[in-house]
Amino acid sequence: TNHVVILDPEGKTLKDLSTKSMVQVRPREQVIVLVREGLKYDQKSDFRIIEIPGHPNFLWADIKKKLYQNGIFSLFVEGGALVASSLLKAKEFERIYLFYGNKILGSENGKSWTEALGSKTLTEALSLNDIKYKVLDDNFLVTGVGRHSF
Repeated sequence: TNHVVILDPEGKTLKDLSTKSMVQVRPREQVIVLVREGLKYDQKSDFRIIEIPGHPNFLWADIKKKLYQNGIFSLFVEGGALVASSLLKAKEFERIYLFYGNKILGSENGKSWTEALGSKTLTEALSLNDIKYKVLDDNFLVTGVGRHSF
């Protein structure tokens, strides 16, 4: 069974989550919201809520542990720059999928998906094996396995 897991330390999505399209197409028990430990929220929520220690940011090791304890053994993460770079920095991934559009914005006015990595030398850099790519209309996908992988 595929679940949707939402990282939401402050529980902000809980108030209007039932109106979102993602919950219109799947059973509510397959929607899990990860909130920070000790957060006060409506206990009558239709969704599974799992408390994760750590604030303001979750540690990926804690997320994996809690999800495993709740019967979730595989995770496909979709997110923005902060989520992607923190996952890469923690080396808590097996395979990465990078989708590129046909527009290049740069990071001058936004966040870079590698922002949290901070490698100063090539020997410190994150390395990938089994690299593959695929053209998808005007976009492309690059995927690879982390050399640190399990």
